Amino acid sequence: MHDNAPNKISRFLKAAVLVFVSAQILTGLVWGFLNCSTLQNFPDTAELVTMSGTLYLKGDTGIIYPALLIVIRALTAYGVIRFYHVMYLIQIVLAFAAWSVFGKNVFGIESKSENAFFALAVVTNPFAMQVHLAVLEYSFISSFLCLLVSFQIRFAREWKSAEKPLGLERALRDVSVTSLFWLLTALTRKEFIVIASIPVIALVITILKRFIKAKSGVPALVWPVIVALAFTGIICMSDSLFRDGERISAIDGIKRSLYYRVAWTENFRDKYRWADYLTEFTDEDMMTHIMNDPGLVRSEFTEYAESIYGSEKTTELFYTWAKRSFAGNRNHIAKEAILDMAGYIFAPLKTEIVLCGTEDSGFASGNYDVMKQHTPKLTKVYLRYFSILMTLFALIGLAVVACRFVKADKNLRRNKIILALPAALMIFCMAVCYTFLGCNMFDHRKVVFVTCLWMTIAASPLSS
Repeated sequence: MHDNAPNKISRFLKAAVLVFVSAQILTGLVWGFLNCSTLQNFPDTAELVTMSGTLYLKGDTGIIYPALLIVIRALTAYGVIRFYHVMYLIQIVLAFAAWSVFGKNVFGIESKSENAFFALAVVTNPFAMQVHLAVLEYSFISSFLCLLVSFQIRFAREWKSAEKPLGLERALRDVSVTSLFWLLTALTRKEFIVIASIPVIALVITILKRFIKAKSGVPALVWPVIVALAFTGIICMSDSLFRDGERISAIDGIKRSLYYRVAWTENFRDKYRWADYLTEFTDEDMMTHIMNDPGLVRSEFTEYAESIYGSEKTTELFYTWAKRSFAGNRNHIAKEAILDMAGYIFAPLKTEIVLCGTEDSGFASGNYDVMKQHTPKLTKVYLRYFSILMTLFALIGLAVVACRFVKADKNLRRNKIILALPAALMIFCMAVCYTFLGCNMFDHRKVVFVTCLWMTIAASPLSS
């Protein structure tokens, strides 16, 4: 008996994905082996090393990475092994372990060999390998978010499927585990103090709904909330201990971020269109300096403006300048903001587009230049070729996931949407945050976790 057409298509997709994933794993391992003995020279790597000497935090960096750097640098100060070799090993092992947990908790992969293959597929995608073999916080962020989401989905699924509440002790354990990974993420990059709380809040709501439905009483409702609030206090206090002079309100932060979004595009990029309200208080050297490095709008230019006007007036000036810039070219600014948000949701396609020169390259070009420093030809194949293939297979995988979703019964579809909603909301918030804080400069390193999720979708036909 001949196989019917759907079975033939399914077998073909599995074979194609298997070849793609295997080729990526092999290429990634070769690239990693050839680059593990060197340090990728990112500007923010130098800043992290400097911070590890003083533990005085700047920008969005949290305490975890600089503190770990202190320990590793001390242990390797007089040995043959360099500190970044140890950091690479920690980051790759943590990433592999995190995505193995994800495969088991989310996709239900029980076979150790299949789970190892799944984790290798995610860890060796070129966007992930670039940060795993770099002294940057983004590898840790990807792993901590992976563990946070995987445990939140697993716990929420178990609470929803249980015939009766699993008990107060289990509730406290589950909230504590997810809050722990929220703590680690938030103390690695401070923007995740709010963003990474979304899965924790979702789990707390799921647990409370089960207790309410079972009429278990007020004390049972209160304790999971208290645990989550306790971790909130730990996060906020721990972050503020190592930070000075950067405490502005959330409203002020939003006002400033609106200017960061439009500043470099509308005020700094073109020397012959510098706004009068900028040149009145700053000199040409400063303007040229900012024009050549848009990332300095958030750091040096903000500090420069605060030294003249003070923090409160600087915030209001930035907000006024943002409104003026937007009023003068709203269509162009809105278009670029939407494209950046789309890029942070699906980085492989956006990266290939900007590297081809159809958009401003942003930090993507600089990241690529650093990545290919030691193995330029292999890196070109690894990043450029696999970003295209990942885009293709992610679209195919998305179609496979959609077909499975449509075939599932109504209750199963509803449960899948509820379980995926916190992660989807968190990804959307990440895209908005980086779009408005990035000074119109796309940086694919910041969304490695999201790119890894797309890699899991690209590999989804293997489990059909």
